[in-house]
Amino acid sequence: MGRIRRRFLTTELCLYVGFLLADARCLYGLGTALKYVGILLCVAYAFSNAPHAVFAALFLTAAADLFLLVLNCWLALGVTLFIAVQALYAIHIARDTRRTYEIRAALVLAFWIVLWCLGICTSLNMLAGIYFPQLLCNAALSRKTDKCLALGLALFIACDICVGLWNLPAVPEPFHGFAGTGMWVFYFPSQVLIALTTVENPEKS
Repeated sequence: MGRIRRRFLTTELCLYVGFLLADARCLYGLGTALKYVGILLCVAYAFSNAPHAVFAALFLTAAADLFLLVLNCWLALGVTLFIAVQALYAIHIARDTRRTYEIRAALVLAFWIVLWCLGICTSLNMLAGIYFPQLLCNAALSRKTDKCLALGLALFIACDICVGLWNLPAVPEPFHGFAGTGMWVFYFPSQVLIALTTVENPEKS
């Protein structure tokens, strides 16, 4: 493992443990700061290795997290940026066909129908209904081409399931508490793994 890559992983591990401890002690301001520093470090690491579609996706991810995590405002803009992130991953994976486009569209429609049936068909949730199917498809399409990216996107899915549980009304407390912790337990390593996919020659990192 290269020196820069080793330092990157060590720093991210320290930040990961740090924000988990901070959140456990209800030091949420510190926890949020550590989380966002870790996300920005993923962007910097990706840029230093290969500034291509994955770097752009991580950059937009950091911008989305600024609104959704740090500022907790302009949530629709944050989700819209995540839609753009998935579009960039789709470009990077480059395995879409007419059939997969049809599946992507069908899944969006299915999610919107579910939202309508649940009575939670808000504009924000409809944006999420566009975003989440794209993530699902990207994770499926990346399995045969990039195992590291596929694992990162799979953890991304686990995070978003936790986010969904967290925001659903009448979720039992054990699930609600797990979702609140789980979203970042899964999300942080997902971004680290995705950043690692930008290393074209690990021996140089």
